[in-house]
Amino acid sequence: MKSSIREMKKDELKRVLGLIRMHDTRDARYASRYYRDYFRRWGRGWDKVIVAEAGRTIAGVSGYFYDNHEATGVYWLGYTYIHPQYQGYGIGSQLLKYIQKDLKRRNARKLFLATSSDSIYGGAVSFYTNHGFRWEGTLKDLYGPGEDQIVMGKDLAVKKRKKFR
Repeated sequence: MKSSIREMKKDELKRVLGLIRMHDTRDARYASRYYRDYFRRWGRGWDKVIVAEAGRTIAGVSGYFYDNHEATGVYWLGYTYIHPQYQGYGIGSQLLKYIQKDLKRRNARKLFLATSSDSIYGGAVSFYTNHGFRWEGTLKDLYGPGEDQIVMGKDLAVKKRKKFR
């Protein structure tokens, strides 16, 4: 299924939060704070929130934000959710492809993401693994007893080969 990918509009906030809430109410609370701040200051110029639209339905949401603490060229994948009715149609892949293309234009070096070890996120871990992300670390019990944070990453920069003399 082909969807149109575009930047999220401020007036779509309730619909997007409803989509996230279908999957995880805790994430919806955190996303609400992030998106309100994002639209208040229109991102920092290097953050972006995008939606996939199928007809008049917001079929998916994703985005990225720049890690401006210590690393150069490093971004984090934002809240990424696909409407249950549209899962399995390639919309997640379309969102991820859009983001990676956009970040390569920005000379991004690496894209990280964080997800949960909870079984409801097993499909997400498989999806990201199938799209070239590697498991990079685990923060034990971060989300609660027995629920770890999984950090995955993908190199985006074209690696230059060393020349032999």
